[in-house]
Order: sequence, then C-alpha cells, then structure tokens
Amino acid sequence: MFLWNAGNKRFRRPFEFAAAGVGFPQRLYIMDDIKSRTLIIVNDLGLHARSAAKLAKLAEEAAKGVWIQKNGETADATSMLDIMTLACPKGTEITVRIEDEADMDTLERIAALIRSGFGEDS
Repeated sequence: MFLWNAGNKRFRRPFEFAAAGVGFPQRLYIMDDIKSRTLIIVNDLGLHARSAAKLAKLAEEAAKGVWIQKNGETADATSMLDIMTLACPKGTEITVRIEDEADMDTLERIAALIRSGFGEDS
C-alpha cells in the first residue's frame, strides 16, 4: 500500500491530487516500513461515530501520519469520516500504522482504546 504526500495533505490514490489541486506528489510512503498494531474491534456497536471521534482525537496528537487499514482499504486515522467509511462492526480486524517511531506512544494509546472497547459498556 502506497501513500502519496503533497504538501501537508496525504492521499491513498494518485488521482486525488488533481481533485485537491495540490500538484504532483513530493514523497512516497511505503506502508510496510511503518510501525503497526493489528487489533480486533471488541465493542458491541463496532467502530461507530462516537468511537471514531475518540480514535481521531488521539491520532491528531501524532507528529506524523496515523493510518487504519481493513481488508486492503486505508483510512486517515485523524479523520472521523475516513474511519467510518471502513465499516468495522464488532469482530473486525484492523491494523493501525504510524509513520514515525516518535509516535509509538500515540500508537499504544490508540491500541489501548480499541482493546478497551472505546470505554463503552459491552
């Protein structure tokens, strides 16, 4: 999975550059080189709006990008809407990835949030 970066915006598909008007990509990130955690969604309601908002709030604290992957689809973890497009009911396996090792604390806090069921009663 490749992630394209142009300025301060990140894209999963090259054609998104034209729509955003940001020009040609400056860098290319390869997902396999990034630290990650594979997790299971355990809360009964799955990854819904409230839980996606909690996850996005934590991801925004990272210095570099945080990404969520499910079945080959990738979402920007700082975007609640991106997260919700993954449609993750209870039992779904997801992978959370960071771009920078300096964000390991953020990755661990996101993993703890997901493992705890987002603090919801099951």
